[in-house]
Amino acid sequence: YYMVLGARTENNLGSILVYQSKDLEQWTYHGTLYDGNEEQGYMWECPDFFEIDGQSVLIFSPQGILPEEYKYNNPHVAGYILGETDWSLVKFKPTTEFREFDRGFDFYAPHTFEDDQGRRIMWSWMGIGDTMPEYTNPTIARGWQHALTLPRELVLENGQLYQRPLEEYKKLRKNEQTKSFREAGALSGEVYELLLEFETSAPFELKLRQDTELIYADGILTLKHGKSGYGRRKRMTPIKEIRQLQLFVDTSSLEIFVNDGEYVLTTRVYPDAGEDAIDLETKADGTITYWALD
Repeated sequence: YYMVLGARTENNLGSILVYQSKDLEQWTYHGTLYDGNEEQGYMWECPDFFEIDGQSVLIFSPQGILPEEYKYNNPHVAGYILGETDWSLVKFKPTTEFREFDRGFDFYAPHTFEDDQGRRIMWSWMGIGDTMPEYTNPTIARGWQHALTLPRELVLENGQLYQRPLEEYKKLRKNEQTKSFREAGALSGEVYELLLEFETSAPFELKLRQDTELIYADGILTLKHGKSGYGRRKRMTPIKEIRQLQLFVDTSSLEIFVNDGEYVLTTRVYPDAGEDAIDLETKADGTITYWALD
């Protein structure tokens, strides 16, 4: 048996350690599965290592990656590298760069398992450490904060991992409403799923949850909060085209799946009671489907 552990080296580099055991009780240090460099942060947490469609996948949560214009905007991020494994040495050899899982505000420490159908299911913490003073959660005064994301199925397509809500969530749907974009007024809700399907990619503005906006223009998708974000302001992601959006909205959370899971944005949000109108502005043609979630 092998066990992977996240680590920080004495010279402040991330590393994935490997221990081995014959019985899952007595463990000995074997070496490092994969070592980081100065561009990959000072510590790696929460590693997860598995194969999907014959491809090795290393998931970890590096702390201390310096932010770039559109990437690594949270103080700590989470993502994955695809590669190959030399099992004679127990060494991981990457074939891709590190890729973030989520472009929102609240996503960290994901872990996966394989279910009885052979699906690779990922759970994640819908929170993040060291966000203050940039943003916070008003529930702290009531003695709690944070949540878990929806469990997501990981699927390897086009050389990357797509994240998709489990099919089982469809059992929660009720009160379906489908309208064209032109007729998309008068929708509102607090706990719901929203599916937007565009006939052609085009700019749009989607307003929801008091003062949250999802804006797509000039090839950039922007998630923007007002005061209900409690310090969360905006995250921007370049996306060549958007043909589909799937949103899961709960009382204090928002999970946005773009292009059937090609990109995902997760955030906490704390709107005032009753501030639940949905407004779509676009010149594109398409349909919007709304389900209340039970």
